[in-house]
Amino acid sequence: MRALQRPNGKLGWLPADAVRLEPIRMTLVADLSERELSVRIDGKVRRRFGIGIGRPGSTTPLGRYGVTDRLRAGRSGAARAAYGCCVLPLTGHQPNPPPGWKGGTRLAIHGTPGPGSVGRAVSSGCLRMDNRDVRRLMASVPLGTTLTVRR
Repeated sequence: MRALQRPNGKLGWLPADAVRLEPIRMTLVADLSERELSVRIDGKVRRRFGIGIGRPGSTTPLGRYGVTDRLRAGRSGAARAAYGCCVLPLTGHQPNPPPGWKGGTRLAIHGTPGPGSVGRAVSSGCLRMDNRDVRRLMASVPLGTTLTVRR
């Protein structure tokens, strides 16, 4: 299983009788070169969204991650200013946060108060989306959904 406590790309193990397996038909694929996130169900692309990606020196790490939570950032304040409307935290971590960054190393898909950043390499490693688009994901993405980040 993918776990937040494990480094990027490393799996954890649980006793079989400690879990209940349920199929998740949805997968997410972030194509960094296209700056696009695709939503796939049973392998077929159902939706595509533009994304902002990590900037040079703090690039979005490649790999496979799991969605762990669905969080609302609130109506105002620092969280809203940084993450837009909402956040889908992932099991991955940013190995190269920018100097002076105090926001932690956890990767996420999140909204943005600056929609002009979508389609650009400007984040600290997270995937940024238009708030309207990330709200759609929040409503439909099951926890545990796999996100594959590729070039």
